[in-house]
Amino acid sequence: MKNKTINLKQILKNKNTKFLITTHEDPDFDGVGSALALAIQLNFLGFETKVWLVDALIENFDFLPTRSHIYREIPENFDYDVLMVVDASDITRVKKHALLAKNKLIINIDHHGDNSNFGKINIVQKDTSSTGEIIYELFRQMEWKITKDIAINLYTAICFDTGQFKYSNVTALTFLAAADLVTKGAAPDYISQKIFENNSLELFDILKKALDNLKINSKLKYVYSTLPECSAQNSHEVLNFIRSLKEAEIILLFKLNEEGEIKINLRSKNDFDVAKFAALFGGGGHRKAAGIKIKGELEHIKQTVIARLNAELTK
Repeated sequence: MKNKTINLKQILKNKNTKFLITTHEDPDFDGVGSALALAIQLNFLGFETKVWLVDALIENFDFLPTRSHIYREIPENFDYDVLMVVDASDITRVKKHALLAKNKLIINIDHHGDNSNFGKINIVQKDTSSTGEIIYELFRQMEWKITKDIAINLYTAICFDTGQFKYSNVTALTFLAAADLVTKGAAPDYISQKIFENNSLELFDILKKALDNLKINSKLKYVYSTLPECSAQNSHEVLNFIRSLKEAEIILLFKLNEEGEIKINLRSKNDFDVAKFAALFGGGGHRKAAGIKIKGELEHIKQTVIARLNAELTK
C-alpha cells in the first residue's frame, strides 16, 4: 500500500482540493462506514469534503457518527476535484457515475476480487476482509489519528463485512485492526447490536415470505428463495438467516429492484465460487458472496439461473 499512498499524499499537498465521497448502490455498512471515516479525516485536515449517497439508508444506520452529514442529492455549487469511490468493484456500480466522474480524478478504494481498477489511483486489496480494513491500514500508513468517531465507523464496516468475524475473509490482521479500533472507542457489543439485532417487524414479514418461497436441493446442497422488492439490508439479513440451514451450502435470493430488474444475491459456504458463477450472467463479487442484476421476467430468469447452477454443480 505504501506506493499507493504516495500518490494520495501528492493530492493532499493542495489544500484547495475538494472531495466527493460515495459508494455503491444499495449501500451497506462497509461502504457507508468507510466513506464517513474518510470524510471525518479529510474535513479534519481542512479539505472541503462531502459524502453523497443516492439511495436512502434505513434507520439501522442512524448510530453512525456524522451520518447526518450525508447528502441525498448531489451538493449544488460544489465543484469537487476528486471523486473517492469506496467498496465498489466498478464505477458502474455507482448510480449517476457518468455525471459524478466527468473530468474528475477518481480514487478507487476497494476489496472485491473482480475490481476493475477504474480509478486514477487504485487502493485495491483483494484479499482483505473489507474496505473498512483497507482504510484502517491507510490511516496507519498516512499516520492519521483514529478518533472515536472514526473508530466506530471503521469497526462497523469490518464487523459487517465479516459477519461478526465469522466469514472466511477474516485474517489475523483483521482481528488486530478490530482490537485497535476497540481501544480507540469502538464498542463491539453496541455495534453488533445496532447492526444485527435491530431488525424491524417489516424484516420479519419479509423473512416469512422468504421461508414460504424457499426451495431446497438436498442432493446438490443449494437453496433459493424469491422476494418482492426489499432493501439491501433486509436482503442481507434474510441471507444470513437462510445460510444457517444445514443443507444451505450455496444460497440464492431472487428479488425485484426499484428499476424492475431482477437482482440475485449469492452466497457460498463451500468451495463453489459464486463470483465466477455470477460472471456467467454479467455479475460479480467475491468467491463467497456475489451478485447478479439482470433484466427480464422473474420466473424465466429463475429457471435459467437454476438450470445453469445444476449444470455447474454436476460437471
